[in-house]
Amino acid sequence: MGRKNKSLPVKVLVEKLIHGGQGLGVMQDGRKCFVWGALPNEEVMVQLTKRKKDWAEGYAVEVIVPSENRVVPEEPDMYLATSPWQILRYEKEAIAKQAILEETFVREGVDVSWQPFYQQAN
Repeated sequence: MGRKNKSLPVKVLVEKLIHGGQGLGVMQDGRKCFVWGALPNEEVMVQLTKRKKDWAEGYAVEVIVPSENRVVPEEPDMYLATSPWQILRYEKEAIAKQAILEETFVREGVDVSWQPFYQQAN
């Protein structure tokens, strides 16, 4: 049995988080890339696991430019499989999740009045 050929990692600039905790960014060839283990405004090297004509998917193998909101995950060996949000400060996680919901409702034409998911304690 031969080993499946792995391509070299590609550089991706992550723009935002999407449902499920993946970062969404753009590869240098212009295709969208769904990235596990990456945050908005991060530049990361991504090992691709899926390649399609218009998009790709993979996981971050190196963070070149980290987000100021990145934290060390409590479960570094398994956070991607169990809770990919562990790399994001909690208050930013709440804001990101609300933004994802808002975008989903807007896309589906549902008008919702929002209150903040997270409020800092005084």
